[in-house]
Amino acid sequence: MIIVKSPREIALMREAGQVVAKVFEKLATIIRPGISTQTIADEAEKIIRSYHASPTFLGYNGFKGAICVSVNDTLVHGIPNKHHFLKEGDIVSCDVGATLKGYVGDACRTYPVGKISKEAARLLRVTEESFFKAVALIKPGIHLGDISHAIQTHNEENGYSLPREYTGHGIGQALHEDPYIPNIGEPGTGPVLKEGMCLAIEPMVAQGRPEVIVGRDGWTVNMKDGRLSSHYENTIVVTSTGYEILTMLTQGGNKNGYYLYEAAAGSRRPLRASDPPVEPQDGPVHFHRTERDLHHRPAENRQEDRRSLRLHEASHRKRPADPVHRHQE
Repeated sequence: MIIVKSPREIALMREAGQVVAKVFEKLATIIRPGISTQTIADEAEKIIRSYHASPTFLGYNGFKGAICVSVNDTLVHGIPNKHHFLKEGDIVSCDVGATLKGYVGDACRTYPVGKISKEAARLLRVTEESFFKAVALIKPGIHLGDISHAIQTHNEENGYSLPREYTGHGIGQALHEDPYIPNIGEPGTGPVLKEGMCLAIEPMVAQGRPEVIVGRDGWTVNMKDGRLSSHYENTIVVTSTGYEILTMLTQGGNKNGYYLYEAAAGSRRPLRASDPPVEPQDGPVHFHRTERDLHHRPAENRQEDRRSLRLHEASHRKRPADPVHRHQE
Protein backbone atom coordinates (compact mmCIF):
# COMPACT_ATOMS: atom_id res chain seq x y z
CA MET A 1 0.00 0.00 0.00
CA ILE A 2 1.43 3.38 -1.00
CA ILE A 3 0.99 5.99 1.73
CA VAL A 4 0.33 9.52 0.47
CA LYS A 5 1.68 12.07 2.93
CA SER A 6 -0.18 15.09 4.26
CA PRO A 7 1.37 18.60 4.16
CA ARG A 8 2.25 18.26 7.86
CA GLU A 9 4.05 14.97 7.23
CA ILE A 10 5.91 16.37 4.23
CA ALA A 11 7.12 19.28 6.37
CA LEU A 12 8.50 16.78 8.90
CA MET A 13 10.16 14.75 6.16
CA ARG A 14 11.73 17.92 4.83
CA GLU A 15 13.28 18.50 8.26
CA ALA A 16 14.73 14.98 8.30
CA GLY A 17 15.97 15.41 4.75
CA GLN A 18 17.83 18.59 5.63
CA VAL A 19 19.70 16.73 8.38
CA VAL A 20 20.86 14.23 5.75
CA ALA A 21 21.91 17.09 3.46
CA LYS A 22 23.99 18.64 6.25
CA VAL A 23 25.80 15.33 6.67
CA PHE A 24 26.79 15.36 2.99
CA GLU A 25 27.97 18.95 3.29
CA LYS A 26 30.37 17.86 6.04
CA LEU A 27 31.49 14.61 4.41
CA ALA A 28 32.53 16.46 1.27
CA THR A 29 35.11 18.33 3.38
CA ILE A 30 36.63 15.35 5.21
CA ILE A 31 36.79 12.53 2.66
CA ARG A 32 40.42 12.22 1.63
CA PRO A 33 43.16 9.60 1.37
CA GLY A 34 44.02 8.12 4.77
CA ILE A 35 40.65 8.53 6.48
CA SER A 36 38.97 5.36 7.73
CA THR A 37 35.44 4.39 6.81
CA GLN A 38 34.65 4.26 10.55
CA THR A 39 35.74 7.88 10.97
CA ILE A 40 33.43 8.87 8.12
CA ALA A 41 30.53 7.09 9.83
CA ASP A 42 31.41 8.63 13.21
CA GLU A 43 31.37 12.14 11.74
CA ALA A 44 28.04 11.46 10.05
CA GLU A 45 26.53 10.19 13.29
CA LYS A 46 27.82 13.22 15.19
CA ILE A 47 26.07 15.58 12.78
CA ILE A 48 22.83 13.57 12.79
CA ARG A 49 22.67 13.59 16.58
CA SER A 50 23.55 17.30 16.75
CA TYR A 51 20.15 17.95 15.15
CA HIS A 52 18.44 15.70 17.74
CA ALA A 53 17.88 13.06 15.06
CA SER A 54 18.95 9.43 15.14
CA PRO A 55 20.92 7.42 12.54
CA THR A 56 18.23 5.30 10.89
CA PHE A 57 20.49 2.46 9.81
CA LEU A 58 22.18 1.84 13.16
CA GLY A 59 20.78 -1.43 14.49
CA TYR A 60 18.40 -1.81 11.55
CA ASN A 61 17.96 -5.59 11.29
CA GLY A 62 21.29 -5.83 13.10
CA PHE A 63 23.29 -3.45 10.88
CA LYS A 64 26.33 -2.24 12.84
CA GLY A 65 27.02 1.14 11.25
CA ALA A 66 25.50 4.60 11.61
CA ILE A 67 25.65 4.87 7.81
CA CYS A 68 26.67 2.57 4.95
CA VAL A 69 30.17 3.29 3.60
CA SER A 70 30.89 1.36 0.40
CA VAL A 71 34.26 1.59 -1.38
CA ASN A 72 35.04 0.94 -5.06
CA ASP A 73 33.47 -2.40 -6.05
CA THR A 74 31.18 -2.50 -3.00
CA LEU A 75 27.78 -1.60 -4.38
CA VAL A 76 25.83 -1.11 -1.13
CA HIS A 77 25.68 -1.87 2.60
CA GLY A 78 29.38 -1.46 3.37
CA ILE A 79 29.93 -1.69 7.15
CA PRO A 80 32.22 1.05 8.54
CA ASN A 81 35.58 -0.29 9.70
CA LYS A 82 38.32 1.48 11.66
CA HIS A 83 40.93 -0.57 9.81
CA HIS A 84 39.71 0.29 6.28
CA PHE A 85 41.54 3.43 5.14
CA LEU A 86 40.71 5.18 1.89
CA LYS A 87 43.40 5.49 -0.77
CA GLU A 88 44.08 8.02 -3.49
CA GLY A 89 41.90 7.17 -6.49
CA ASP A 90 39.19 5.33 -4.54
CA ILE A 91 35.52 6.18 -4.81
CA VAL A 92 33.31 5.86 -1.73
CA SER A 93 29.52 5.78 -1.46
CA CYS A 94 27.98 7.13 1.74
CA ASP A 95 24.36 6.11 2.22
CA VAL A 96 22.82 8.17 5.03
CA GLY A 97 19.51 7.85 6.86
CA ALA A 98 18.27 10.20 9.58
CA THR A 99 15.09 9.84 11.61
CA LEU A 100 13.69 13.04 13.12
CA LYS A 101 10.32 13.47 14.83
CA GLY A 102 9.26 10.06 13.59
CA TYR A 103 10.06 10.57 9.88
CA VAL A 104 13.00 9.42 7.77
CA GLY A 105 15.27 11.08 5.25
CA ASP A 106 17.44 8.79 3.09
CA ALA A 107 20.04 9.67 0.46
CA CYS A 108 23.42 8.62 -0.90
CA ARG A 109 26.41 10.28 -2.53
CA THR A 110 29.49 8.71 -4.10
CA TYR A 111 32.63 10.79 -3.49
CA PRO A 112 36.02 10.83 -5.18
CA VAL A 113 39.00 10.24 -2.90
CA GLY A 114 41.76 12.57 -4.04
CA LYS A 115 42.41 12.44 -7.77
CA ILE A 116 40.45 9.67 -9.47
CA SER A 117 40.62 8.23 -12.98
CA LYS A 118 38.56 9.69 -15.79
CA GLU A 119 36.74 6.36 -16.06
CA ALA A 120 35.73 6.53 -12.40
CA ALA A 121 34.71 10.18 -12.70
CA ARG A 122 32.56 9.37 -15.70
CA LEU A 123 30.81 6.57 -13.80
CA LEU A 124 29.95 8.95 -10.96
CA ARG A 125 28.75 11.61 -13.37
CA VAL A 126 26.52 9.29 -15.40
CA THR A 127 25.02 7.76 -12.24
CA GLU A 128 24.07 11.18 -10.94
CA GLU A 129 22.81 12.34 -14.33
CA SER A 130 20.51 9.34 -14.53
CA PHE A 131 18.88 10.38 -11.26
CA PHE A 132 18.18 13.89 -12.51
CA LYS A 133 16.95 12.69 -15.88
CA ALA A 134 14.50 10.40 -14.09
CA VAL A 135 13.18 12.89 -11.55
CA ALA A 136 12.74 15.51 -14.28
CA LEU A 137 9.80 13.38 -15.44
CA ILE A 138 8.06 13.34 -12.07
CA LYS A 139 4.61 14.85 -11.75
CA PRO A 140 1.19 13.49 -10.83
CA GLY A 141 -0.09 11.06 -13.45
CA ILE A 142 3.16 9.51 -14.68
CA HIS A 143 3.90 5.84 -14.07
CA LEU A 144 6.64 4.58 -11.81
CA GLY A 145 7.99 2.61 -14.75
CA ASP A 146 8.74 5.90 -16.52
CA ILE A 147 11.27 6.72 -13.79
CA SER A 148 12.83 3.26 -13.89
CA HIS A 149 13.10 3.36 -17.67
CA ALA A 150 14.85 6.75 -17.65
CA ILE A 151 17.48 5.49 -15.20
CA GLN A 152 18.02 2.30 -17.19
CA THR A 153 18.21 4.03 -20.56
CA HIS A 154 20.77 6.67 -19.58
CA ASN A 155 23.09 4.23 -17.86
CA GLU A 156 22.92 1.52 -20.51
CA GLU A 157 23.41 4.06 -23.31
CA ASN A 158 26.63 4.99 -21.54
CA GLY A 159 27.82 1.39 -21.32
CA TYR A 160 26.92 0.61 -17.71
CA SER A 161 24.68 -2.01 -16.12
CA LEU A 162 22.22 -2.02 -13.22
CA PRO A 163 22.08 -4.83 -10.66
CA ARG A 164 18.50 -6.07 -10.50
CA GLU A 165 18.50 -7.11 -6.84
CA TYR A 166 18.53 -3.60 -5.37
CA THR A 167 15.90 -0.91 -5.76
CA GLY A 168 14.62 2.40 -4.49
CA HIS A 169 11.56 2.52 -2.28
CA GLY A 170 8.80 4.53 -0.74
CA ILE A 171 9.68 6.28 2.52
CA GLY A 172 8.00 8.04 5.42
CA GLN A 173 7.63 6.94 9.02
CA ALA A 174 9.33 3.71 7.94
CA LEU A 175 12.64 3.58 6.09
CA HIS A 176 11.14 1.23 3.51
CA GLU A 177 7.56 1.61 2.35
CA ASP A 178 5.75 0.72 -0.84
CA PRO A 179 6.35 1.04 -3.71
CA TYR A 180 9.63 -0.58 -4.58
CA ILE A 181 11.35 1.35 -7.40
CA PRO A 182 13.52 -0.73 -9.76
CA ASN A 183 16.27 0.91 -11.77
CA ILE A 184 15.07 -1.10 -14.76
CA GLY A 185 11.60 -0.85 -16.25
CA GLU A 186 9.21 -0.10 -19.06
CA PRO A 187 7.46 3.26 -19.54
CA GLY A 188 3.75 3.31 -18.86
CA THR A 189 3.92 0.49 -16.29
CA GLY A 190 3.60 0.37 -12.53
CA PRO A 191 1.71 2.58 -10.07
CA VAL A 192 0.58 6.05 -11.12
CA LEU A 193 2.21 8.84 -9.09
CA LYS A 194 0.01 11.09 -6.98
CA GLU A 195 0.72 14.33 -5.15
CA GLY A 196 2.13 13.62 -1.69
CA MET A 197 3.89 10.36 -2.51
CA CYS A 198 7.42 10.28 -1.04
CA LEU A 199 10.03 8.20 -2.84
CA ALA A 200 13.70 7.35 -2.37
CA ILE A 201 15.05 7.09 -5.91
CA GLU A 202 18.52 5.59 -6.12
CA PRO A 203 20.42 4.51 -9.22
CA MET A 204 22.97 1.85 -8.26
CA VAL A 205 25.24 1.44 -11.24
CA ALA A 206 27.96 -1.05 -12.22
CA GLN A 207 30.91 -0.23 -14.44
CA GLY A 208 30.94 -3.80 -15.71
CA ARG A 209 28.49 -6.66 -15.39
CA PRO A 210 25.52 -6.50 -12.97
CA GLU A 211 26.09 -9.69 -10.96
CA VAL A 212 26.79 -9.23 -7.24
CA ILE A 213 27.99 -11.36 -4.33
CA VAL A 214 27.17 -10.90 -0.65
CA GLY A 215 29.95 -11.05 1.91
CA ARG A 216 30.14 -13.39 4.90
CA ASP A 217 28.85 -10.60 7.15
CA GLY A 218 25.50 -10.93 5.36
CA TRP A 219 25.49 -7.25 4.39
CA THR A 220 28.38 -6.15 2.18
CA VAL A 221 27.39 -6.41 -1.47
CA ASN A 222 30.29 -6.48 -3.96
CA MET A 223 30.36 -6.57 -7.74
CA LYS A 224 31.21 -10.10 -8.78
CA ASP A 225 33.61 -8.92 -11.50
CA GLY A 226 35.46 -6.60 -9.10
CA ARG A 227 34.84 -3.48 -11.15
CA LEU A 228 33.68 -0.14 -9.80
CA SER A 229 30.14 0.71 -8.75
CA SER A 230 28.39 3.98 -7.97
CA HIS A 231 25.29 4.97 -6.00
CA TYR A 232 23.32 8.23 -5.97
CA GLU A 233 20.05 8.76 -4.07
CA ASN A 234 17.64 11.40 -2.84
CA THR A 235 14.29 11.42 -1.09
CA ILE A 236 11.69 13.31 -3.15
CA VAL A 237 8.04 14.23 -2.77
CA VAL A 238 5.60 14.45 -5.67
CA THR A 239 4.07 17.94 -5.75
CA SER A 240 1.03 19.25 -7.61
CA THR A 241 3.21 20.37 -10.52
CA GLY A 242 6.32 18.19 -10.29
CA TYR A 243 8.59 17.23 -7.42
CA GLU A 244 10.72 18.52 -4.57
CA ILE A 245 14.03 17.00 -3.47
CA LEU A 246 13.98 16.81 0.33
CA THR A 247 17.59 15.71 0.90
CA MET A 248 19.38 18.67 -0.68
CA LEU A 249 20.16 21.89 1.14
CA THR A 250 17.37 24.41 0.61
CA GLN A 251 19.85 27.28 0.86
CA GLY A 252 23.25 27.35 -0.78
CA GLY A 253 25.22 24.27 -1.75
CA ASN A 254 25.75 22.66 -5.13
CA LYS A 255 22.66 20.82 -6.32
CA ASN A 256 24.26 18.62 -8.94
CA GLY A 257 27.87 18.53 -7.89
CA TYR A 258 29.27 16.17 -10.47
CA TYR A 259 31.74 18.80 -11.58
CA LEU A 260 33.59 17.91 -8.36
CA TYR A 261 34.13 14.40 -9.69
CA GLU A 262 35.49 15.70 -12.97
CA ALA A 263 37.76 18.17 -11.20
CA ALA A 264 39.06 15.29 -9.10
CA ALA A 265 39.91 13.48 -12.33
CA GLY A 266 41.97 16.46 -13.50
CA SER A 267 39.55 17.78 -16.12
CA ARG A 268 40.02 21.42 -17.11
CA ARG A 269 36.25 21.91 -17.06
CA PRO A 270 33.28 19.82 -15.97
CA LEU A 271 32.20 17.15 -18.39
CA ARG A 272 28.71 17.84 -19.68
CA ALA A 273 25.90 15.55 -20.74
CA SER A 274 26.43 16.79 -24.32
CA ASP A 275 30.07 15.66 -24.38
CA PRO A 276 30.95 12.61 -26.49
CA PRO A 277 30.84 9.43 -24.40
CA VAL A 278 34.11 8.01 -23.12
CA GLU A 279 34.00 4.25 -23.53
CA PRO A 280 34.86 2.10 -20.50
CA GLN A 281 38.16 0.25 -20.74
CA ASP A 282 36.52 -2.95 -21.95
CA GLY A 283 34.03 -1.21 -24.24
CA PRO A 284 30.31 -0.66 -23.76
CA VAL A 285 28.26 -3.31 -22.01
CA HIS A 286 24.58 -3.60 -22.91
CA PHE A 287 22.05 -5.94 -21.37
CA HIS A 288 18.60 -6.73 -22.66
CA ARG A 289 16.05 -7.29 -19.92
CA THR A 290 12.49 -8.51 -19.99
CA GLU A 291 9.68 -8.16 -17.47
CA ARG A 292 10.45 -11.72 -16.38
CA ASP A 293 14.04 -10.73 -15.68
CA LEU A 294 12.85 -7.83 -13.60
CA HIS A 295 10.46 -9.66 -11.33
CA HIS A 296 11.93 -13.15 -10.95
CA ARG A 297 15.16 -14.60 -9.68
CA PRO A 298 16.52 -18.14 -10.06
CA ALA A 299 15.74 -20.40 -7.12
CA GLU A 300 19.42 -20.80 -6.27
CA ASN A 301 19.73 -17.04 -5.69
CA ARG A 302 16.75 -16.58 -3.41
CA GLN A 303 18.42 -17.40 -0.10
CA GLU A 304 21.24 -14.96 -0.88
CA ASP A 305 18.71 -12.35 -1.93
CA ARG A 306 16.85 -12.54 1.36
CA ARG A 307 19.99 -11.67 3.24
CA SER A 308 21.26 -9.00 0.89
CA LEU A 309 17.97 -7.15 0.55
CA ARG A 310 17.34 -6.51 4.22
CA LEU A 311 17.99 -2.77 3.83
CA HIS A 312 15.92 -2.36 0.70
CA GLU A 313 13.27 -5.03 1.35
CA ALA A 314 12.63 -5.29 -2.38
CA SER A 315 10.26 -7.91 -3.69
CA HIS A 316 11.25 -10.04 -6.68
CA ARG A 317 7.68 -11.19 -7.31
CA LYS A 318 5.57 -9.61 -10.01
CA ARG A 319 2.99 -7.53 -8.20
CA PRO A 320 -0.18 -5.68 -9.19
CA ALA A 321 -0.22 -1.90 -8.97
CA ASP A 322 -0.06 -0.77 -5.34
CA PRO A 323 -3.22 0.71 -3.82
CA VAL A 324 -2.91 4.22 -2.45
CA HIS A 325 -3.75 5.24 1.10
CA ARG A 326 -4.00 8.90 2.06
CA HIS A 327 -3.30 9.92 5.61
CA GLN A 328 -6.09 11.79 7.33
CA GLU A 329 -5.23 14.77 9.49
